[in-house]
Amino acid sequence: IDIVQTQIMVAQGHLLTGKEIGITSQEQIKINGYAIQSRVTTEDPLNNFMPDTGKIMAYRSGGGFGVRLDAGNGFQGAVITPHYDSLL
Repeated sequence: IDIVQTQIMVAQGHLLTGKEIGITSQEQIKINGYAIQSRVTTEDPLNNFMPDTGKIMAYRSGGGFGVRLDAGNGFQGAVITPHYDSLL
């Protein structure tokens, strides 16, 4: 199943059980893999998870076969200010 294409088709009014998409039952959907989401923030767990500021001294992104990384502005030497969301 192409999830993005299916979302667009549903938004256009197509039914999941219609001929355009053709999902007749939940059992028909074949599971092939998995997805994990992880977020890196500048929150301080010792301060009730309040946003934290400062300079990033060390930073290493995840990677490898099958790893997709949607990165923000996290990099070694970046200065985190209080003016934006704490999500890197």
